[in-house]
Amino acid sequence: MDLEKVKQEEQEIAVSTGLGGNHGLRVELQTEADLSEHHDHDLEEEEAQKIDYTAFTKQQLASLIKELSKDDNFKKVEAIIKEIKPLFDEIREKERAEAMARFLADGGTQDDFDYKGDEFDTLFDANYKLIRDRKNAFHRQQEESKQENLLKKLELLEKMRQLIDSPEGPNQFDSFKDIQKQWKTIGAVPLAQTK
Repeated sequence: MDLEKVKQEEQEIAVSTGLGGNHGLRVELQTEADLSEHHDHDLEEEEAQKIDYTAFTKQQLASLIKELSKDDNFKKVEAIIKEIKPLFDEIREKERAEAMARFLADGGTQDDFDYKGDEFDTLFDANYKLIRDRKNAFHRQQEESKQENLLKKLELLEKMRQLIDSPEGPNQFDSFKDIQKQWKTIGAVPLAQTK
């Protein structure tokens, strides 16, 4: 297969699925209006990305998942994978059944049949695993971050208890405001400990 043709096809798939361009781009939202506009833009983008993958070839699906493996928007990636994996599996199973029929027609036995697939099977499976591993690592990192945030908030609660138990002083309100400010800057904690 012509390597340049494959790269061009991957680029076309990346553009048509909205995966080209802004990997890792972070949008800073300043106001509620920005949030509303950003949400509206996301909805428009989501509707524009409704693509019928049923007409994709095995090669196109393998190229698409390769592009998806580079994307950090796991929610979008997961949605696309839910659509394309069954299609890819269907094509693979059809090819496997055809290969088995040829093998049996050539005098082989079903027990001796071993389907290895082609390079697109390997490419698809490797990128599917990569996406799953990256997603798991991301969620693991999020949970670790939440645990760290919990420890920070527990430390602030202890400071607050000490502040309440200490005799009233001229800087007590400032200390309280400082603790409150620190509390607000700490991110999310595990769901079980949110209260």
